[in-house]
Formats: sequence, structure tokens, C-alpha cells
Amino acid sequence: MSDGEFDEDTYSEVWRIQCEARLLLSLSLEKRRDYLDKIHKGRRQALKDEMRRQWEANHGRNAA
Repeated sequence: MSDGEFDEDTYSEVWRIQCEARLLLSLSLEKRRDYLDKIHKGRRQALKDEMRRQWEANHGRNAA
């Protein structure tokens, strides 16, 4: 890639959801809930799904 070019996946909706979910996971539960309550239902569900996916990837689904 040369200067001024970007990967076609950068700035895609999937990429934005992944970044937003990562940011939300860094917030307190109260702030996270407040934010999620204020956005469109479809986007909210996509973010919740992605946050769960990222959390499970970092903490293990069956961590003992």
C-alpha cells in the first residue's frame, strides 16, 4: 500500500463495529449501558454481539 491508500476493510461497517465494541468494553458498565440505550436497536445488537465475541476471545468461553 502506498501513501494515501487504505485497505478496503478499513472503515468498513464491520471494522467500525469492532473498534466501537473495543472502546465500549473499556468503559464502566454504567456508561456502556447508557451509551447502548441511546443508539438504534439494530446497531445496538450488532455492538452487543461484537462485545460478547471480543470478551469471549479475551477471557475464554469456558474459563475456569
